[in-house]
Order: sequence, then structure tokens, then C-alpha cells
Amino acid sequence: MCRRSRTLSRISPHRFIAHCDCCGGIVHLAWDNLTLALSPEDFRRLNEFFTLHAEPPKVQEEGVEVVLYQRETPSSASVRLWIGNVGLRLERLSWGELRHLCFLASQTLELPELFPEAPTARPRQLN
Repeated sequence: MCRRSRTLSRISPHRFIAHCDCCGGIVHLAWDNLTLALSPEDFRRLNEFFTLHAEPPKVQEEGVEVVLYQRETPSSASVRLWIGNVGLRLERLSWGELRHLCFLASQTLELPELFPEAPTARPRQLN
């Protein structure tokens, strides 16, 4: 992680989200022994996923680019949250903690729009 990063949200010394301006504004998600370096766009997708899912979804999400979810077993209380090709095993309480951590970080970070509106063409002025 970058030395010049600033912490956006923290729930413990080992669970926090930080941001640095180098490398295009990388967002560092630290969760216990794992630290992910996410692009601002990937972090926004993760945050939008959590905005839509206060609780783990009952079925696996299809077509989600950054985050996929699956139950460990059909009756399991834990889920596996996939961010890219990295899976986090989360209990229900941890799901809420990570969701809240992302929400707090997104409040202080200016995130790019996922689908910016198409620029409107301006008529060229001829002199």
C-alpha cells in the first residue's frame, strides 16, 4: 500500500479502506490479512453492489462485473464474495461491516460515474 494514502473509513486496524492519488487513484481495501488495490471504477461497482444488497442475495448474481456471490452451502450462514478473482468468506455480521465500510468510504471519495452520459455534440462554429 502507498505511504501517502489517506484512510477513508476504518473499523479496526486490519479492516479499513484507504485512497491514494498515485496510479490513477487506487482504493485500498484491507480486510484482515488481505489488501486489494481497486481502481476507482471497481470500487464504485463494489459499493453499488452493497447498496443494492443490504443482506447477502439468496441466489448468485449473474452479470456483475466486479462482485459475484455464492453461498458456501445451501444452508450456510456464510457467503463467499468474489471481487475479481479473489474470494472473501464472510459471515452475516462481516457482510454488514464490509458494506458499511464501503458506504463510509464512498461518502468522502469522489467516484467516477460508471455509465457517464454520452457527451452532447456541440455545433462547430465556422468563422
